[in-house]
Amino acid sequence: MAIDLITLADVRTELELPAADTSRDALIGVIITAISRAMHTYCQREFVTEAPSATATRKFRIPVGQRVLDLNPYEVHNTSSLGVTINVEDADGGTELEQGVDFVAMPYGTTNTGGTYTSIQISTDVAELHAGQDARRFGFTPVTVHSQHWGFETVPEDVKRAAIVAVTANMDRRLDAFAATQDLIEGDIGLQPLRAASFALPTASMALLAPYRRTVGAF
Repeated sequence: MAIDLITLADVRTELELPAADTSRDALIGVIITAISRAMHTYCQREFVTEAPSATATRKFRIPVGQRVLDLNPYEVHNTSSLGVTINVEDADGGTELEQGVDFVAMPYGTTNTGGTYTSIQISTDVAELHAGQDARRFGFTPVTVHSQHWGFETVPEDVKRAAIVAVTANMDRRLDAFAATQDLIEGDIGLQPLRAASFALPTASMALLAPYRRTVGAF
């Protein structure tokens, strides 16, 4: 799927599966997708975008009194096509802001882990930022952000490694798979999933993901 951080071949190589044995490929694919989605949620990052390749528009809100728009859990890796419109619910269709004059992508002048921009700073010169109907009624300003470059440009290698570790951890290497004696009652069932409903991220994967995880508040 589009959300997948790694490929079936990555996992097959890690598990050293014989080329002729494709009986578990469908199962591995399901686990790859579930783990990939869990990693996106855990990190609150967009390692792989589900937005189309053409310009995609996403909706946000800025509370009255604030001028920083956090794109969490999204981000952009290139600002060349970045556009911002404020007060989009008003009758006039909103106000399109000019990049470099009315707003800048943050971190400004540098990028965070992964080389992406995760927020937008709106200039104090934009007097109409919180002048719309929703700001007066509900205390927030609706904002749309459009870009052709959502997500990471490429998935970092340590993120891929974290996904491989997590997927293989959700596959149980039974002793019989190595021609060892297991249990006389239980037959040779080979490589099987653990409790697939949990798709838990192991500690090793979380350690690899630590530099990429967005933090909220003091923690």
